[in-house]
Amino acid sequence: MSTDELSRRALLKTAAVASMAVGCGAALNMAAPAVAHAQQFTMKLSSPTVNDAPHEWMKAFKAGVEQRSGGRIKVLVYPASQLGQIPATVEGSRWELSSSSSR
Repeated sequence: MSTDELSRRALLKTAAVASMAVGCGAALNMAAPAVAHAQQFTMKLSSPTVNDAPHEWMKAFKAGVEQRSGGRIKVLVYPASQLGQIPATVEGSRWELSSSSSR
């Protein structure tokens, strides 16, 4: 595999993680009133890979969120498709959002 192919692959993975982060940020903004009154909130991050740039980013994101939230937000990182394959993970997050909005 050439260096250009590796760079492109790394760029695509980073773009995918960045888009997930934007989605997480949007979800947190929509849930801000609920989070403000909650004792603790748990955020789950899933990745199909492990020990690569997106996984390292998730670990750094976890540390930053937990530090800045003063412990109110707990971040759990699930690398290597521990929560299931990508379609199942997306469907699970849809279910979580719809069930939490109906409370």
